[in-house]
Amino acid sequence: MHRGIATTIVVPAAGVTAAQVEAVWQQAYAGRPFVSVLKSGDFPDTAHVANTNRVAMSVVADARTGNLIITPVIDNLLKGAGGPAVQALNLLIGWSETAGLRSAFPVHRLHERLPGRFGRPGPPRRRRPL
Repeated sequence: MHRGIATTIVVPAAGVTAAQVEAVWQQAYAGRPFVSVLKSGDFPDTAHVANTNRVAMSVVADARTGNLIITPVIDNLLKGAGGPAVQALNLLIGWSETAGLRSAFPVHRLHERLPGRFGRPGPPRRRRPL
């Protein structure tokens, strides 16, 4: 596992579908450079956000229990610490929200790093010198 925080959140939401939540998220986060909403069934991994200021998240509906299972991941050294401070300063001063926070991997290519559904392997693992 790459560094980061992966969270599983269970929310009682009988009658709400994953598609409804995804639609709301897509609308709420449209144009937000640091938020990646994945399709239901694609589970984010800390490898998808390592070395970025991005959060990746998905939702799945459990029809048996009536719960929604929300799974967000962040790189806690960037998104959890310094990244939001730089992001807030940029907005306060009137600069581009992304100034100084370039993503290591473009949002529109995130699916290329997802294993499984897209038939591609996950990201390569870095070897650390001994």
